[in-house]
Amino acid sequence: GDLVARAADGLGALARRFRDDVPPAALIREFTREFVHDVLAGDGFVEFFLIMNQSFTMAEPPVAGARRSEHGTSR
Repeated sequence: GDLVARAADGLGALARRFRDDVPPAALIREFTREFVHDVLAGDGFVEFFLIMNQSFTMAEPPVAGARRSEHGTSR
């Protein structure tokens, strides 16, 4: 719930930023500044990033397994 809402808000803000006429270097600097701030603040970003990276390397992401369980299907 909350994580999905935060992700959707973030993606929406990102899409709006790319519509602005901002030089790419400025966008990269802004992203880097926000990234470092979030890591230093320790507000859970590092844990979220680790979980996302782990899910990309898994043979079967947890969401796929959960969906199959909901529908009573198997591989």
